[in-house]
Amino acid sequence: MKFVHLFILLSSIYQPILSQNMITGMIKDEFGSPMFGVNIYLKDTYDGASSDLNGKFAFKTEESGQQTIVASFIGYKTYEALLEISQNKIDLTIVLQEEINKIDGVTISAGAFEASDKKKSVVLKTFDIVTTAGATADITGVMNTLPGTQTVGEEGRLFVRGGAGHEAKTFINGLLVAEPYGLTPNNIPSRFRFSPFLFKGAFFSTGGYSAEYGQALSSVLQLNTYDIPARSQTDISIMTVGADISQTMKKNNTSLYGQIQYTDLTPTFVLIPQEYEWERAPNSLNTTLHFKHKFDGGGNIQAYSNYDQSTMILDQPLPGNINEYGRNDIVIKNTYSNVAFNNSLGSRISIQGGMSYSGNVNRIEGDNFKLDSKLNTIHTKLVFDQDVSEHIQLKYGGELIFDQYEELIFDLENKPVQQLKYSNDLISPFAEANVYFSNKLVARIGARYESNEFINAHNLTPRASLAYKLDQNSQFSMAYGKFSQLPVKEYLKWSTQLKSELATHYILNYQFVKEGRIFRSEIYYKNYDQLTTSELDSENRTQFSNSGYGDAKGFELFWRDSKTINYVDYWISYSYLDTKRKYDIYPYQVMPYYASSHNLSIVYKHFIPGIKSQIGGTFSFASGRPYTDPNTGKFNSMMTKNYNDLSVNYSYLLKPNLIFHAAVSNVFGFNNVFGYQFNAEPNENGVYESIPIQPQAKRFLFIGFFITISKDKNANQLNNL
Repeated sequence: MKFVHLFILLSSIYQPILSQNMITGMIKDEFGSPMFGVNIYLKDTYDGASSDLNGKFAFKTEESGQQTIVASFIGYKTYEALLEISQNKIDLTIVLQEEINKIDGVTISAGAFEASDKKKSVVLKTFDIVTTAGATADITGVMNTLPGTQTVGEEGRLFVRGGAGHEAKTFINGLLVAEPYGLTPNNIPSRFRFSPFLFKGAFFSTGGYSAEYGQALSSVLQLNTYDIPARSQTDISIMTVGADISQTMKKNNTSLYGQIQYTDLTPTFVLIPQEYEWERAPNSLNTTLHFKHKFDGGGNIQAYSNYDQSTMILDQPLPGNINEYGRNDIVIKNTYSNVAFNNSLGSRISIQGGMSYSGNVNRIEGDNFKLDSKLNTIHTKLVFDQDVSEHIQLKYGGELIFDQYEELIFDLENKPVQQLKYSNDLISPFAEANVYFSNKLVARIGARYESNEFINAHNLTPRASLAYKLDQNSQFSMAYGKFSQLPVKEYLKWSTQLKSELATHYILNYQFVKEGRIFRSEIYYKNYDQLTTSELDSENRTQFSNSGYGDAKGFELFWRDSKTINYVDYWISYSYLDTKRKYDIYPYQVMPYYASSHNLSIVYKHFIPGIKSQIGGTFSFASGRPYTDPNTGKFNSMMTKNYNDLSVNYSYLLKPNLIFHAAVSNVFGFNNVFGYQFNAEPNENGVYESIPIQPQAKRFLFIGFFITISKDKNANQLNNL
């Protein structure tokens, strides 16, 4: 009897063992490599295992019949499949597909600099625009501390990788700004017309940019206005260069911003002597309105408008006669407005677009002439973003740019003696696809077609980029693209027999980003074709053609570190440029006047929490630039001396709502020279006399108090940054 009881007990133990089934197999990725540490289990059970170093797994289960087997691993799609368990041993091969992460995965970095707080790979933050010494809160000034830019102190614009100033285009919320800088007399630098406090970030591309952008041979600066602010507040600025007041009103998902600013450089020019005689120092009145409404579904609509009017009167040496001075009485009226929107059309497609208007009226009056010019530009744009699949994202759309220009020249009796004008439109459809092969490899392939009837120009410009992520912190990128641009208005007003100017970009980039540190290195080559030239024929008439050409090549380095030293943030950028071109009045291919072979910027910022202060400094260096000395008989064969500048600034938070800021440029008073102006005729000794082209003053001083009024009394103007 005891034997029977023992047999029954052993049978009850042994029976489950006999009924267990063995599930074994191999886990591989889509490239066939074994995967370690993958969790494999039967759904809604505790039966499972993890794969070993060879990708193998094995576990037992008492389950039978139809079950669901699951395999999961971070960064890969979860695998689920029905499994019929009807035998003692089942052998499986499971292939996991990588899950594409379009936010944290690889991104195209060739030629591209982000300035925002949204992406981990940004080079600059919005805060940098107003805290970088030497930039005096000018967006262009900050961009000039990045590699790829050249210091052209007498113009104040963006010159990128051997390209002329008009080859860099500016966009606000994706819409074109026809004239981002104000008109100034010869050799007087202009300033970017828009306040940095209005923008949450910037995208600056030095080449190889998306097919979405056209009519820019060298670079694109894309500015995005800020989101709905956190609060309503009033901001007042009292500065040595003027004053402004702004009001931000916020209610739920809607905000309205308005600003009035008056600028007058008279006090500064009295305090700091100028090289030239100003009868009326530059002064301007600027107004801005910005409306934004955010839809409940996530999209938004916004309207932005800016108007400024500037006047100045300056006596300058006459071109071709440096011993005589001519009067420059300048009045400028600029209007820029845009309406932009974006919204979702479903789970996989979104739409964005809008319209902008740029209106620019300039009047220049000299001793014996007066010139009036008007430029009206309308830009409309519509862009669709569509997720075709997890691996393919499409962007496609089109834009229309319409220009109307008129120029009138008057005599001493205020009678028009010459009229020049033109009207033209440009139609540009474009399309490109981002192809995500994996979280390590992405490609962008696109093309843009541009059609202009005014000069009968039709161009198809392909673009392609590729990026490969080496590890969590580093990647390689490369970019190729063709770009076209209409000749500038100074040529179009004279001739309709011109073609579009062309450029081809080749870029190779390496980028490393980790814990407050970023390192970038980039090499590039640019080829120019069909550049516009002008020359005199045998009858002394100006002839225009597209016989110009050129190239630019170089390498660039960038390092930024805000981690190593507590409360210290600094960056170093270096650019080497080798460029030559035949364009404009150049008789042959030569290094252009605005190019310098070596450019270096060192930016330092030190935050001192104990005294609520920040000190900063920027050192800028540029090697000499070419100029033509008629005494040598050779074009652009001479070089200026090297450019040096050390600028410093200091900010102090007097109260939570009151900021004091002071800045001094060129502290050591370096005697910088940008070129030379020569007489048209030699003197009695046969020598062409000259004067140097220099900054209007060796130093510039700025002092400002920035006051914010709000309900909590703790807000200040930096909150929106």
